[in-house]
Amino acid sequence: MIGLNPESQWASRSHIPALAILSDEYEITGVANSNYKSAQKAAAFFKIPKAYESASTLIHSEDNDLIVITVRVPYHYELVKVALEAGKHVYCEHPLGNGIEETRDLAAIAASKDVVAVVGTQMVVSPDVLYLEKLIREGYVGKVLSTTLIGSGGPSFTGETVAANYYLSDKTNGATMLTIPLAHTLSGVMKVLGEYDILSSLMLNNFPDVKIRDTGETKPKQPKIR
Repeated sequence: MIGLNPESQWASRSHIPALAILSDEYEITGVANSNYKSAQKAAAFFKIPKAYESASTLIHSEDNDLIVITVRVPYHYELVKVALEAGKHVYCEHPLGNGIEETRDLAAIAASKDVVAVVGTQMVVSPDVLYLEKLIREGYVGKVLSTTLIGSGGPSFTGETVAANYYLSDKTNGATMLTIPLAHTLSGVMKVLGEYDILSSLMLNNFPDVKIRDTGETKPKQPKIR
């Protein structure tokens, strides 16, 4: 696993508990973070056998068959590419790349290497979503003519955040409300109702600036839209 922080982020709250349930099938063999000290801390906290000095060392180790990448979006492409080119199976948090070109490139590499490569749009395997899909497929509600969905992207995408999450406010990082929570939601909608033919959308930004709670600063979102 690359990118595991005991104190925050998705991996520690979701992936670790899920893999613990699947301990008969999967063993977490190693961890690598942005620095060796951080990897050692995570290995000790989660009782993982080995902390690696670098992501590359972890990827190329014969002890690891599946590489789980849970770092920030701007670093997905480089790490996934190295893992795929090493012939390793990959599970990467969504979105796979920062933009469609990175995504297409990684998909092509995965296909050429004939490995299992998964993007974590976990909503498509949610028990609730699978049950809803089953009901509609079996005609429980008849023919679906329209649907309405109301959602919230969470506090990180509004007018306040913490310094560690300010990168979400910069569109160039590929980690916006559109690319993360909305994309996850659309994957679930398509799982239940099928693919769409035509998409029309109107996007507004009600929070052009964001207050950094832990520093007291106010910074603009990028690009700045009013």
